[in-house]
Amino acid sequence: MRFVHSAAWVHSDRALLRRLLQNLISNALKFTSKGCVLVGVRKQGKKLSLQVLDTGIGIHDEQKGLIFSEFTRLNQLPGHTPGLGLGLSIVERISELLGHKVSLDSIPGKGTQFKIELNTVEALEAENRSTATKQRKKPGQLDHTLVLCIDNDLTILDGMVSLLSQWGCITHTATDLESARRALRHEDRLPDVVLADYHLDNTTGIDVFAALQKDTNGQLNGVLVTADRSDDVKTAAQKVGLPVINKPVRPAALRAMISQRRKKQEAAE
Repeated sequence: MRFVHSAAWVHSDRALLRRLLQNLISNALKFTSKGCVLVGVRKQGKKLSLQVLDTGIGIHDEQKGLIFSEFTRLNQLPGHTPGLGLGLSIVERISELLGHKVSLDSIPGKGTQFKIELNTVEALEAENRSTATKQRKKPGQLDHTLVLCIDNDLTILDGMVSLLSQWGCITHTATDLESARRALRHEDRLPDVVLADYHLDNTTGIDVFAALQKDTNGQLNGVLVTADRSDDVKTAAQKVGLPVINKPVRPAALRAMISQRRKKQEAAE
């Protein structure tokens, strides 16, 4: 993995651009068994091309029109655990939201190059930079909030990622305990909040959260999302420290809950 430093400034949303780039890098690493993944920029007139290049398996021409579709999985490397097929769909949604053109070039068997077209701007003065930082940290804002969503319904996961990305959250997804553990290993910090659906395949979100709590010595904050309004579920959730949000989930209520749990996580740290 190699990064080429750049001092250039661009006009974008910091959290969403990070999420877009994160998904492209994750995709490149997933399909590169040897060689390297290179991230850097090239000037193109008044614009900047942010690029992710890999020496992986490449993409055939007939696949290029499909890879940004929801749940599309490219051919997997031998012995590789398949993903959810959501990463590049999220890339397209975020790029459309930001107005950044994303394109790709690829040679099967040799590698792929993804390019994000960005508008350059003059470097901010130190005073403006400080003001911008303070504005981003206003109470209630969720920029850079790390969220782990656990649900066995891929459509719901995709919807949650789209919604949370609009709020500036960095979102990882999982369908079970094992994929949740992989998601935790993916970051160098713990999630600010775990959103766990109650009904999972052969288990519950409560059991998965309890196992993750054991793995992390009780350092996680979570929320149980469920349509089950029974007292038994509420009691079981309370035992592992999970507040409950009932389906259908109202975005305003979800945002308030995430903000509350994030503050609790920050206070614990």
